[in-house]
Amino acid sequence: MTTKANYTSDEWKVVADAPMFAGLSVAKVDMSVVSFAKEFTALIRFLTEAGGKYPSNELIRAIVADASAKKDQGEPQGPRTVDEAMALIQRAAHIVEAKAPAKEAGEYKGFLVRAAEVVAKASGEGFFGTGEAVSDKEKKHLERLRKALHVQ
Repeated sequence: MTTKANYTSDEWKVVADAPMFAGLSVAKVDMSVVSFAKEFTALIRFLTEAGGKYPSNELIRAIVADASAKKDQGEPQGPRTVDEAMALIQRAAHIVEAKAPAKEAGEYKGFLVRAAEVVAKASGEGFFGTGEAVSDKEKKHLERLRKALHVQ
C-alpha cells in the first residue's frame, strides 16, 4: 500500500486532484448552469463519502481526507478543457501505477472512473435536468476515460 508519504508534493497534487477533475471533465462535456450545480454537488458528496467504500485502500482514503478538507473551497483551479483534464487524469494514473501495487493502482483508476460516472448520472438532459440521466456526449466521454485508464 502507498500513502501520501510515498509521493512528492507535486505528484500528490496531481494524484489527489485527479478524481475532482475526472468528475468535472464529464460536467464540462455537456454543461448547463442547472446541471453543473447538481453534478458538482454529487461529485463533492461522492468524494467525501468514498473512504467508506475503499476501507483497505490507504491511498484513496488519504485522497478522500484531502477532498473533505477542501470541500468548501469551490471548484479547484485546474484544467480549462476536457482534453487538459484527460491529460492530467492520465498523468495521475501513471504516477500511481509507477508507485503503487497493481491492485491499488487498479482501484485508484476505478475510483477516477466512478467519480466521472457519479457526475454523469447526477443530472439529466433537457429542462432543468429532468431528461435522460446520461447524455450521449457523457457516454462517449466515459468510454474515452475508461479506455485511457484501461478500466472496464
